[in-house]
Amino acid sequence: MSLNSYPVNFSIVEKWKSKIFEAHHVDQIQALPNSNGEHWSYPDTQLSELLVPDSEYDFTIGIINARLEDNFYFRPLGNNVGVLSLYETAEILHYSNLTLENFIVRIIYEVCGIYLESNRTISANAFTLVHDDTRNCLYDLAPNKADIIFSTIRPIICPQCKARIMGGQVPREFIATAEKELKKIKKQRYYRMMDYVKAHPRTAILITSVTALTLNILANFIYDYIKQTVINSIEYVGSLLG
Repeated sequence: MSLNSYPVNFSIVEKWKSKIFEAHHVDQIQALPNSNGEHWSYPDTQLSELLVPDSEYDFTIGIINARLEDNFYFRPLGNNVGVLSLYETAEILHYSNLTLENFIVRIIYEVCGIYLESNRTISANAFTLVHDDTRNCLYDLAPNKADIIFSTIRPIICPQCKARIMGGQVPREFIATAEKELKKIKKQRYYRMMDYVKAHPRTAILITSVTALTLNILANFIYDYIKQTVINSIEYVGSLLG
């Protein structure tokens, strides 16, 4: 819906390979009207007028860089429409070395699950399916926005949510497919390595020391080999000239 100070590469979201959903970035509003809510927030009623569903798709998610009603980061608006706010969440993700694209994909999986559980609808009260406590689960409410990092690093479907989903009308393959695909939502390799170093400093030092020693031995071996090869070549040339 609007541009963000941390740009989103929507092509990553659109190219995400999934058997559950296909995402298409359709339109963008360059400038939002003034907000009608408290604390410069956009209430659901105002957003419902700005964001209309597209009949070609099962549901529509708007992305906005502004405060939502009650400072939620996601609001279901009804009529198979929801809005995701990057207000504050973008900074939280950025400083945790998590990408906005992964966060958006993770939200889409959550909405897909709720959509299927709710008889293929997203009503204004659809998010009664989420839980208050943080379990690194796709259905974490994360009332404290900082907790979104736990369900964005490596999101799972917790046992309680699995049991609820299996008791509903959701296709059986949804859980297995979602769990397999959720494993692709992770930090970039460099930041995963940094996290490992922070969590295991002694092991990291040992690996670094062994690697440095191995490289030093290998370098000496290569040097000696080249040196001996050069000496042998000089001796051979000398014997020819002599």
